Amino acid sequence: VSLTAGDWDVEGTVQLNPAAGTITSNAKGGISATTNTLPTPMTAGGYVAIDATTAGSVSHVLQTGAQRVSIAGTTTIFLVGQATFSVSTMTGSGFIRARRVR
Repeated sequence: VSLTAGDWDVEGTVQLNPAAGTITSNAKGGISATTNTLPTPMTAGGYVAIDATTAGSVSHVLQTGAQRVSIAGTTTIFLVGQATFSVSTMTGSGFIRARRVR
């Protein structure tokens, strides 16, 4: 999402969908100013991780929590999802929301 200068609260939902037979060992999601890069855990919110092994087509729906973003000019903010898995394939989707604070 492209945000103009100001203070924003940004949050998102990541959904990771493994195919049948896929073994997932962790799932992560976060709000980031860098494409394809998770934020540093526990720096200012906007990050979630599940480190648990699941088998089969068990989807993971992760709420990132709110991340305060303060920017001086128009900036693109990304919702990032990542999973470690084996055996088969996985797809992902998500929703990002931003609300101007001031």
